[in-house]
Amino acid sequence: MWTIIPEQTISRSGFPYFIEAQFQLTGQNQT
Repeated sequence: MWTIIPEQTISRSGFPYFIEAQFQLTGQNQT
């Protein structure tokens, strides 16, 4: 669902908490 670069997107977007939370949730679910 989420196909974005964490470091690049976080730095460019400005809201790491949102992306980090999404990645953590998706990462756990993917496993």
